[in-house]
Amino acid sequence: MKRIILAIFAALSLAACQKPVSADLPEEAAILSAKIEQSVQSKTELDENNNILWSENDQIIGYIRSSYGYRYQVKPEFAGKAYADFSKVSSASGDDLSAGIEQDHIVAYYPYSESVKCSRNDSHYQLDVVLPAEQTYAPGSFGCGAFPMVAVSPDNSITFRNVCGGMKLQLKGSISVASIKVEGKNGEKISGSAVITAYTDEQKPVISMGPESATEVVLNCAPGVKLDQETPTEFIIALPPVEFTKGFTVTVTDTRNRIHTIETGKSNTVLRSSLLKMPVVTIEGEDDNPEDIEFTLSQGYASEGTLNNNASHRVKTSFIYGSFSVKVNEGYVIRAVYTYPTAKVTSDYTCVLANCTDKTQIDVMNEGRYAIITFANALNPSAAISPSENIVQSLTRYDLNLPEYPGCPFINSAVFFGDSIMHGVYSYFETGADGKILRKNGFDSNSHSFLRIPDYFGLMAGATVTNNAKRGSGWITDTRNLGNALEMANKTDFSKYDFAAFCLGINDWIQGAQIGSIENPGKTGGSITEGTVVANMIACFEKVRKDNPSCRIVVYSPYISWGQCSDGGDYTANTLYGDESTNYALGARNKAGYTLQNLIDVIDQVCRYYGIRHVPLSKSMVCTKENVKDIMIDGLHPSREIRPALAEEILTEAIKEQDDESGMDMNPEEGNM
Repeated sequence: MKRIILAIFAALSLAACQKPVSADLPEEAAILSAKIEQSVQSKTELDENNNILWSENDQIIGYIRSSYGYRYQVKPEFAGKAYADFSKVSSASGDDLSAGIEQDHIVAYYPYSESVKCSRNDSHYQLDVVLPAEQTYAPGSFGCGAFPMVAVSPDNSITFRNVCGGMKLQLKGSISVASIKVEGKNGEKISGSAVITAYTDEQKPVISMGPESATEVVLNCAPGVKLDQETPTEFIIALPPVEFTKGFTVTVTDTRNRIHTIETGKSNTVLRSSLLKMPVVTIEGEDDNPEDIEFTLSQGYASEGTLNNNASHRVKTSFIYGSFSVKVNEGYVIRAVYTYPTAKVTSDYTCVLANCTDKTQIDVMNEGRYAIITFANALNPSAAISPSENIVQSLTRYDLNLPEYPGCPFINSAVFFGDSIMHGVYSYFETGADGKILRKNGFDSNSHSFLRIPDYFGLMAGATVTNNAKRGSGWITDTRNLGNALEMANKTDFSKYDFAAFCLGINDWIQGAQIGSIENPGKTGGSITEGTVVANMIACFEKVRKDNPSCRIVVYSPYISWGQCSDGGDYTANTLYGDESTNYALGARNKAGYTLQNLIDVIDQVCRYYGIRHVPLSKSMVCTKENVKDIMIDGLHPSREIRPALAEEILTEAIKEQDDESGMDMNPEEGNM
């Protein structure tokens, strides 16, 4: 508890109908010893140990057994200390000789405002105050005057009690923040006129917002607070105790007047004398230079490989958000632009999923999420391009239409477990020597420069990603001796991650692994003859929760599929993976006699039992029964071009119905997104 010493001066006169308030208080009564309630960091700056310190020019209003208030200011020599002497500056309003109604106690209020009115009501006091609709940013604390406190005492020993609580936002990214607005979704009143009830006993003060109060608070961060890409910056906003019954919206305006919205539909409560600590949010934006920005290709994601449906061409690509203009150096051409979901390409031609080898400069007005642009050698389009070649002369981004993911603050470090789809196997069309179109597949290993689905996931979420997926892997299946899910989970330290994705099941079904059940899980094992899918699932979940109880787990069960997965030849529909008649594998029975849907149903039961989110990718909005033959070209593995869309869907599903599993230390409440 902190100690404040107040130098108090009494009122000097009185009205005819009032008892006199003595101007000659005993000398010992002119100094008050005060303490501050310390449940939160309330006032007004903090030292390295989070102890509360007074700031220069801090002021309070004091009512010395009278309804008449006086202004007191901290003496300069006490700035930066945990205790302070306050000396009288002036009366709150009018002449120092004005009288107030006699009261039995000393009442004090922070911050000073001449609009504050104090009155006695039975066993408590009421103060009419105004909570500011705009607060000023202060690093690591509340803004000056933003966090009110009140004290009531019959003698010279007073204790300031906190009236409000607060919200702590934690932001990372590349923008500079100009202001932050907080607003409830159900009309909750959080600024403006209010009445504070301050009790004469040990009861905590209560604040009631007035009927004309406002529903928003703005934190002014002028001239701008630059965010860091790695370390979150804290923004602390004082709020009255309030339950945001339908969630709230945070509107961040950057110094280029761009709007970034963070919102949650979940109930969140701000308690008196407590801090509602929200998870870290990453806000990406273009550099704060208002001019167009030039980028070289080395700042994008370079890759080599097949990016054409008809032939193999060795090209280089760049992954770009938003609208842009690109110009290549002499000797190179722009081959194609892939966008998701849509884009408008100017220069009087369309260059989406089509050859455009005669173009050296294009403008793309991208109304979608992102674009992938590919390049080729102008004289020999099929020639390999080295990653070291200088292709792009300029890449100018006009605006940055980044996708908004409200749940991204929960995902800062992710780990993926999966099979060949997540590991990097892809499928593509190739024209054979006889002109026949073949459906083939290939593999992008860790050493390849192509982004895989988990890589895109990390890019979109602003998270670091570890990809522990293995070809041929399942919950229990391991056809390539690379490790099944449980073996990989046992090698993983989940304390390093706040999100774990398990994208498995298709290989367990193909190999006819024993399933097990919640009632009879069976044994764990390293092969399909040793254990069951259910037993290995349970063991994986328990390993995650043992290492890190706050790590969020999401399970993704298999996509639909069709035909037969092998290289070359025509693909027929009457094979294991099914066609319309077997609901694209969901109704197809494996050698063990159960269908893919049977396995998905058991996976769902296990997840529900353990309170883990399950996303059946068989219901994907990206890979559907109508387009599966174009997306899963070989019957089972997606094409490279569709990976960004699949990753976005996986991320979107990851943040739905987000439970508060952030694991942050709250006193006493955490925020829910």
